[in-house]
Amino acid sequence: MLRETKVKKMFEPLIAEFSTCLLDFTDGLLEDIMYPSGAPTDLIISNTPVPQEHINLSENPCLGHPILFEIVALRNRITRLQSLHPVDYTPTFFNSHARKFLIDVERLFLYIDEKLHGDSRINTRCHVNTLLLREANEVCFSKIAAQFDQFNRIVECVANANKSASGDRATEEPARALSMIFLLDCVKLHNDIIKAGNVLNDYLLSLHNGIIIDTVPSLKEDLAFTAFKNHRKNLLHLDKRRAI
Repeated sequence: MLRETKVKKMFEPLIAEFSTCLLDFTDGLLEDIMYPSGAPTDLIISNTPVPQEHINLSENPCLGHPILFEIVALRNRITRLQSLHPVDYTPTFFNSHARKFLIDVERLFLYIDEKLHGDSRINTRCHVNTLLLREANEVCFSKIAAQFDQFNRIVECVANANKSASGDRATEEPARALSMIFLLDCVKLHNDIIKAGNVLNDYLLSLHNGIIIDTVPSLKEDLAFTAFKNHRKNLLHLDKRRAI
């Protein structure tokens, strides 16, 4: 049986890495809905907050999408996931707030995925010229869903290890191996999410005076990129929407 301290140490980095991926993907969706014609890159590059008139607040599907509320709610839950305290992993991970928050995030994510894909199919059949899902986002939706499945397999492995009376290292090994793969996949997923959005293009434009270059920075290690990304979210008001 695994000690709860070991279980907590195993899941903390997994949730931290995955929640970063989820937040950046959700912010990309939120940007697409709030700015269906594209965010004003010139204002972002000049470090100017985007005026409210640029933001789509309509529930007209031709301009945005009424699922904006659910996306904002998803973002709120992800940020809560990123601010977990040690007590949120008690009394056991399987009965903790941490596990509950992640389950809520997964359910809401899958609902949004199904809703947007369903509406896209309806629009196609009805010949409505509305691009609800960019191809890059569709790919990321699939990869995130697979990552949730992978996380749930790790939970299952840890649960099985807890059922073992021996408590030796062999019972932990499957969960540890899956955890290492999960973390590596999170790095790849995060790069895919960033490259699928608009922030990387704006960052490269800001670095090279409006000229797009082929060289892509190491996103994981680039602190300047992270600072630009977070500041850009603020300029676009992505972090100001709330679901009560």
